[in-house]
Amino acid sequence: MAKIFISYAREDREIARRLYDYLRSHDQEPWLDIENLIPGQKWEIAIQSAIRESNFFIALLSPHSIEKRGYVQKELREGLDMLDRIPDSQVFLIPVRIGDCEPQHDRLRELQWVDLLPDWEAGLRRLDKVFSFVPAQVLARDLSGTKWQFSKTYGSKQWNFILSTDGTVEQNKRGKYQATGTWTQSGNVVYMSFNSNYAQYKGVIEGERLRGEAQNVRGDEWQWEAILIEKEETVSPSDREREEWARLSLESLARAYSNDEPEYSLDRITEANPAYEGR
Repeated sequence: MAKIFISYAREDREIARRLYDYLRSHDQEPWLDIENLIPGQKWEIAIQSAIRESNFFIALLSPHSIEKRGYVQKELREGLDMLDRIPDSQVFLIPVRIGDCEPQHDRLRELQWVDLLPDWEAGLRRLDKVFSFVPAQVLARDLSGTKWQFSKTYGSKQWNFILSTDGTVEQNKRGKYQATGTWTQSGNVVYMSFNSNYAQYKGVIEGERLRGEAQNVRGDEWQWEAILIEKEETVSPSDREREEWARLSLESLARAYSNDEPEYSLDRITEANPAYEGR
C-alpha cells in the first residue's frame, strides 16, 4: 500500500477526484486535500506533513496548473524539495499530464511523465506498475531468518541470500554474507530492494519457492525465482549446559538465604488476601 500525494489545480478538481477514487479502490492510500483535510485543521501544515509522509507525489499537469499562480506551485516546490532528499535511483515525484502542456520546471523535464489522456486506462496501468513495488504495512507471515538461493534471476546468476530479522537482505559474496538491500513482506508477497532501490524485486511465496518479477532503474524487467535452503533455528542448550545452569542457580539460592531462615508452613496460605477479592 503506497501513500500517494495528489497535487492539482482547482480547475482540474474532478480529474483529481477521479484519480483519488481509482487509487482508493486499488488498495492504495492517496491524499487529496478536498477528501483528507478536516474542518478546523491548519491546512498548510497538514499538506506539508502529507507530502513528507508520502511514498509518491503525483503532480497533475495541465494548461491550468502550469500557468496558474498560487498554492499549487508551492506544493510542487515542496515535492521537488523532497525529491532532493531521496536517492536518484528512487521514484518519488511523478509528473502526470492530463492535458496538452509542457512542464515549466526544468526539474520536471528531467523526469519521465505519464499521460492519462487520451488513454486513461493505459496511463493508470503505468502508475500501477510503479506503486506495486511498495509493500503494504501489515505482515501476515514472517520469513525472517530464511536463507534462499536464486535459481533464476537477471543474467542467470545463482547466489544465496538471507532475509535477516533486521529487515536487510544479506548476499553471499565470496563466502561471506554482506547486507546489500532491504526486504519486507505483506501476506504471501515479499518485496526486496537492492543498492538503494537500483533494482526492486516482488515475489509470491509458493511452498518453498519465491517467484516473481523485478525491474531496475534502467528499465530492464525480468522474471526471477528462488528456492528455500534453510530457516535459521534457535540453538537449544545441551544437557551438560542445562545441568551447569541448574547447579549455578542452586548455589545462588543457597547464598541468598541463611541457614537459620525460618521455615514457613503451608498452613499460613489458607485464606485469600481480601485485597485481591473481585479482581
